[in-house]
Amino acid sequence: MAFSLSRRARRAKEESRLAALLEAQPVVTKKVREAIAPIVDPLLESGSATLDVQIGESATEFHLRLKNSGAARLDLDASRDQIAVLVGDIGSRKEIWQGCTTEGLEELVACVTAVVEGKYVERVYGRGSRHLMTFGEPPCPQYKRFGGRGRYGPSRTTRYEPY
Repeated sequence: MAFSLSRRARRAKEESRLAALLEAQPVVTKKVREAIAPIVDPLLESGSATLDVQIGESATEFHLRLKNSGAARLDLDASRDQIAVLVGDIGSRKEIWQGCTTEGLEELVACVTAVVEGKYVERVYGRGSRHLMTFGEPPCPQYKRFGGRGRYGPSRTTRYEPY
């Protein structure tokens, strides 16, 4: 009997967590869209990019599609707990802690600005097993990702063009 109660308690806790995510999602979507608007809206108005927003149950996806093929592709996956910034061709992922729907927006704006201005650089090194994401001019936030041997392909440095 005790096992059954524990299972019910876990299920109730998970349902409560999912309900909180669903309740917060419209707020998260609005705050992220407002934060990136000064950067993205001029691109949309000039026709150099399009923005596709897909609102899901627990996350909202923002897909910025650009006309310049030399610029980095940019996707955002925003949920109550974090914002994932996916950049470039190999699906580089930078996670920003979101906290209670308002933290991390400054960091998000800095990352999106760097990508749009062509100041995002991707470096694969260490026989393709190490990956470095750099947003902006040094000194700037650099984020390392480590993968398996050769996971990211041959060593290279990719500099993307501005939107």
